[in-house]
This record gives sequence, C-alpha cells and structure tokens, in this order.
Amino acid sequence: MKNGFLEPPGLIMSDNDPSLESSIKINFPETKHYLCIFHIYNNLYKKLKPILRKDYYNFIQDFKKLSFSISSVAFDRMWNQLIQKYFNGNNDNYLDKYIYTSKEKWGWPWRCRIMMAGVKTTSRIEGLNAIIKKQLNSKSSLVETFEKIENLIQKSEKRNISSWYSTKNINPATIIFAAYKDIIKNTEKYLSDFCQSRIKIEIVSSQSYHFMLSSVDEILGTIHDSNNDIDIDIINFISTYIHEKHCWRK
Repeated sequence: MKNGFLEPPGLIMSDNDPSLESSIKINFPETKHYLCIFHIYNNLYKKLKPILRKDYYNFIQDFKKLSFSISSVAFDRMWNQLIQKYFNGNNDNYLDKYIYTSKEKWGWPWRCRIMMAGVKTTSRIEGLNAIIKKQLNSKSSLVETFEKIENLIQKSEKRNISSWYSTKNINPATIIFAAYKDIIKNTEKYLSDFCQSRIKIEIVSSQSYHFMLSSVDEILGTIHDSNNDIDIDIINFISTYIHEKHCWRK
C-alpha cells in the first residue's frame, strides 16, 4: 500500500472494508480514515428497511440530522433518541453494533476537523473504476487501454461540467474572466482541462454570492428567533463559539 503514495495521505475515504482499515492503521497510522456515507446508507437500507418497513424513510431523515450534529454531545443525545424512537431503547440492533462504533469516521462532529471540500462519498472514484473495467480485455495493449480509459474519463468529466453550466443557465463561452486573468493563465499553464473547468466553475459561482456584515448581537438574535426547530444546547454552543471568535478577533 505504501508504494502507491510518495508521502502519507492526510485522508483516505472508503467503504467499511476491515482489511483496508487494518492496512491503513499499519501503513499510515497518522492518516484519517473516513467512511463513504453512500455505502453507509446502502447498508442501512439492506439491514433496516425489512425491520422498520414504513418507518424506514422517517428513520433516514432522523439519521441524516444525527449525522450533522454540531457536537459530540449533541450527537450522543440524538443517537439515544433515535434508538428509543425506532428500537424501543433496545441496544441489541444493527445501528449500535456496526454504525455507532465507527461514528468518528462518518459523523460531522469528527469529520469537520479536516478539510474535505464537501466530499462525503467515493462515488466519483467508483464511477472511474466502472469506466476502467469496461475497457479491460486480454486483446488490448497497455497503451491502447490507457488511451481509451483516458479519453472516456475526460468525456465523462466534461459531460458533468457541461451539465453544471446548463443547470445555472450559463454559457461558459460567454463568461469574461478578465478580473481573474492571472489565475486563468496559471491554471491553463499547469493544470488539466478538468481542473481548469472546476476552477472556472468556482469563479462563476462566486459571482452570485450575496452577503452582508452583521454584528454578533444580530447573529445571536437571528438564532434565538428561530429556536423552535433548534436544540437549545446547540444554540448555546453557537452563541459561545461566536462570542469567543468575536473576542479573539478584537
């Protein structure tokens, strides 16, 4: 496994494969290992849908809220509520045995400690693996196989990017990047077409950001005004965090 990296990665995301987990611990003891949330939901469907039946979809909504708990304390409290609501408090269930034990690999209170750029699944890599498998056969040379795979991957990524532009009603050919000409120049010099397109998407997205300056009191007032759907402990946590940040900046 070490031969595939020039230096230890900061993060590896995978499904819950015991052999891979063991290998990561041995070869990269300092590397964070997080679980693909898509695989977790797949397993929940297989294991709990037959048990919960019509309550399963309500369960999933509650589970999603749980996965984005703001703190480990809130996470544990919401977990206990989940077990009580759907399993009558019985801890002898799939969630407690297999999901809770790995909470630090998928729960937000732990995942938020490392920059992940919004990535929560291994879907993109698995999509590329599917492309590779379609091209592998005993008759093709290594060079032919590589070229086919590279072309298909580029086509697939360009379709995804074009799809993004179309959903935003944007024609990339008409976008003027004059304000970012130095950035564009460097991306074209050093990065692939795919990376260039991703950066341009971020630039275009930034043009539609809307923001306004607010005082600490205004922010806290907004939080308290909407506390019908927010746990009081979460409100207190946010309030404390904002005050600490505000005082530190002073």
